[in-house]
Amino acid sequence: MVIRKAPEIRYSEVTPRRVYLNRRRFLSGLLAAGALAPEARGAAKLNGVVKGPFNTDEKVTPFRDVSTYNNYYEFGTGKDEPAQRAHTLRTSP
Repeated sequence: MVIRKAPEIRYSEVTPRRVYLNRRRFLSGLLAAGALAPEARGAAKLNGVVKGPFNTDEKVTPFRDVSTYNNYYEFGTGKDEPAQRAHTLRTSP
C-alpha cells in the first residue's frame, strides 16, 4: 500500500487576495455599523409579533439565570457557582 503525502496548497490558491481583503473590509464595516445602530444591539422592540398556536403563559426566564447557567464544574457543583467563582481564573501568567 502506497501512502502519498498531500500536495502543499498555498492560501492564494484557495481564496484570491482581492476577495480576502474585501471580506475583511466588509466585516469591519458591519462592526462599525452595529456599534452605531442601537437596534442592532437589541434595544429595539420587534413590531408585529403575535402569539403562536403553541404559546404558553409561563413567565420569561430572567436574563441573569439564562446568562449564568453553566454545566462546567471546575468552579463548583452548583449550576450558578461557576458564574460566581470564574472571575478568579487567571488565563495567562
